[in-house]
Amino acid sequence: MELTFNLPGLETIEQRTVPLDSSILYDVLIVGGGPAALTAAVYCMRKGVKTGLITLDVGGQVAETSTVENYMGYSHIEGTTLVQRFKEQVEQFEIGFLQGYKATKVIDGNIKKVECEDGNVYQAKSLIIT
Repeated sequence: MELTFNLPGLETIEQRTVPLDSSILYDVLIVGGGPAALTAAVYCMRKGVKTGLITLDVGGQVAETSTVENYMGYSHIEGTTLVQRFKEQVEQFEIGFLQGYKATKVIDGNIKKVECEDGNVYQAKSLIIT
């Protein structure tokens, strides 16, 4: 006899993020990995905007916070838990993702360019810097 449980929270979320690609012209490039950047990424992807995200690390200051007591929906939550939930939500979308490198230079123009520590230059029509 086989039992199958369909309990909320136990389903696996398919990770759909892809490596950021320097040959693609993104609609939006987001520089940063804190709550504002991750929220912007989710909103862009839900609207069908080709999005890339560049961050040294995911979570920003929240990742280093023991307990967050002022985040809507939670009376308190550990910073690492909140960051993990942010990351899981972002990973549901096919977003170009570069983690572990800083953006070192932004070049303005009709096409925005972001140079990174990985030696690549990424391009977008718009930038969100958080």
